[in-house]
Amino acid sequence: MRLNKLGATLGLGVATMNLNEMNNRLQELGIGSLEEDQNWYNFSIYIEFNSGFGISMDISGGISLESELYNPDTWITLKALSFGPTLYYPFVKTNRIRLSVLGELRTYDMKFEYNANANAIPDLNNLLTNPAANSNTVILESTSTDAVTLGARFQYRLGKKENLKPREYSLGIDIGYNYGFGSVAWHEIRSKYAINDMPAIKPDNFYFNFTFTALLIR
Repeated sequence: MRLNKLGATLGLGVATMNLNEMNNRLQELGIGSLEEDQNWYNFSIYIEFNSGFGISMDISGGISLESELYNPDTWITLKALSFGPTLYYPFVKTNRIRLSVLGELRTYDMKFEYNANANAIPDLNNLLTNPAANSNTVILESTSTDAVTLGARFQYRLGKKENLKPREYSLGIDIGYNYGFGSVAWHEIRSKYAINDMPAIKPDNFYFNFTFTALLIR
């Protein structure tokens, strides 16, 4: 195979996280709940061979804000960052349209943040000398949670139909499903010890992204 193309893709969409266990716990404690639909952002650099087979390196980020708060002074959020390779191959390919199957491997880092009193006025000396007594904020993290993704990609090339210049631009849609198959225990940030009763949060979700692709080098 010979290297044929180099380009970049920007994506914006939604991924539905499985937060049932976490939301049940938040509701039991009288805190509220998180949105299961995360706003999702993606950036990737890809190379493609003359056979049509391609590979990209992707980095993505998403955030879940509160869907319900029982106390208006509180604040909760769940952030996710993922990175890894995507393999794809077009099974329909014309001068204007491409339909591809894709498979991805992803490593997720997730962070949960809770502020019990977002309107409190903190004092730096008290926070640094006795943080356990003076801080209202809890930050938990889980790193290196692995997932595999299967999906499909539709792309529509912009410009004149006969235009085959070295630089091309396409609009598209990516859809697929992420399945988490590995996990790392949750910790307080930089802590050595795992949280005993943390509910499971896995990146098992459907996702839907609008994409803009720029072919930079042919």
